[in-house]
Order: sequence, then structure tokens, then C-alpha cells
Amino acid sequence: MKKLIWILAASLLFSPAACLLAGENIRDVRYENESITGVSASAAFQVELIQSDRTKAVLEIDEELQPYLRFSRDESGVVSVGVGALWNRMSKREQREFSRIMRIDRTMKLTLYLPHVNAIQLSGTSRLTASDAFSGDSINIRLSGSSSLPELEISGATLKMECSGSSTASLTVHLSDDLQVSASGSTHVNLTAFGISNSILSAFSNATLTIKGDGDQGNWRSGGAARIIGDDFVLKKLSVTTLGTSSVHANVTESLTTQSGGSSSVRYRGAPSHIQSSFGGSSVQPIP
Repeated sequence: MKKLIWILAASLLFSPAACLLAGENIRDVRYENESITGVSASAAFQVELIQSDRTKAVLEIDEELQPYLRFSRDESGVVSVGVGALWNRMSKREQREFSRIMRIDRTMKLTLYLPHVNAIQLSGTSRLTASDAFSGDSINIRLSGSSSLPELEISGATLKMECSGSSTASLTVHLSDDLQVSASGSTHVNLTAFGISNSILSAFSNATLTIKGDGDQGNWRSGGAARIIGDDFVLKKLSVTTLGTSSVHANVTESLTTQSGGSSSVRYRGAPSHIQSSFGGSSVQPIP
């Protein structure tokens, strides 16, 4: 009977399910009181930004992932985190081991303490949260893969944002100059922006870009089956180019200039005193 119990225990210990158990978490603190200006996160990292004049980067990660960890800071102060080298640089044994480790959820968290943020880059299934409002100068945000930026309030001079893949983002923006946003793939971007000098928006493929607030002038482009929804974003002047089956909804008070092709459409609110349309002008209509 004892022999049978030992056999059962050994089989459970070395079964595939047992091998998938996560290891202990380790903690690594770096870059205390050094310049930190942003983050670049890949894989499934969960990133949290906390506003603080005393900078540091606090990493929590499953111990089994430590040999694959990439954790560094570049000359501009951007902290990068990720796991795994390039797949084609791994040996077959390393590929098998890495695949085994990644079969279940593992702790991958980075907490950044910093006063301002100028750069955010997310890829894979990484996710960034921030409970504080942040400011920056010329702010750059890039999302790809299935990454997400669920809520961020940020202010500065300019913001340039690029979203691709199936990424999602929701931002509240206060800028003194230009807002430039590009969305492609099946991304969903929600923006609330006030006092924008110039909004330069583009959406292609199946992307959806929604914007609320107000601004002075805009230059918007859409293509494929993308949508730009700006019914609640009040502009004085707007130039729009639409292609494919894409659509743009806008709210314009002074001047609307459009160029449309394919079966795309432009719908507008407000009462612009000047409307100039070329190509598919019949697709430009007021919203009832």
C-alpha cells in the first residue's frame, strides 16, 4: 500500500499539470533617483505609473521568468521590460522550456515612480494604468498587438499617438498645440480633448477612433472600413478625406472641406457657413 502511495505521489509531482505551477515572485528595484521619462513594455507586462518626484522602477516577476527577463533604461530615461529573446535566436531546448513556462499566467508587473511622462510604448498583451494625471512635453504613445491603455489623463504641448493591431486606448488630453493620432487594424481609441489647436487624425482598416471635446481646426483621413466619430468634438474648421467604405462624423461651426471616394461618407453637425466638396460630394450630408 505504501509503495502505491509513493507511486501516485511521484506521478502527481512530475505530471504536466504540476510542471505548470508558477514559481515564487521576485522583486527588483532599479534606477532610484535617476531620470525616468517613460516606459516600453512587451509580452504580458502590467505597468502602473505613479506620480512622484523620487524616481524608481519596481519590478515583480515569476522567478522562472528571470532568466528570460529584459530590464533596462536607455539614455533618454525610458525603462524597457520584456521576457524572452528573439525566438529564432533560441535553441530548440530554450524554445521548449520557454513555451512550457508561458503556458500559464505568470507575474509580470512594473511600477514606475516618475514626475512626468514623455513616452509610452506597449506591445503584446501589455497593459498600462495610472491613477494620477500626468504632464509631459512632446508626448509619444505607441500601442500594438493586443495591448491596452484603459484610462490616462495627460497634458502637454503635443501628443503623437500610433495604435495598431487590436490595441485599445482611452485618454483625456489637455494640449497647448497639436494632437496627432493614427489608428489602424481593429484598434479602438477613445479621446476626450479640449482646446486643441490642430487635430490630425487618421483611421484605416477596421479601426474606430472616437473623439469628444473641442478644438480650433482639424485634418482627418479615413480609409478601408474605419470610422472617425467626432459628433461631440466641436471644431471651427475641418478638412476631411475619406476612402473605401469608411465614414467620418464631425461637428463643424465655420468651414468644412471634404474629398471622398468609393462608398465612403461624411456626416456633420453644426452649421458651417462654407462647405466645399470634391469627388463623391453626394456622400457629404448633415446629420438630421
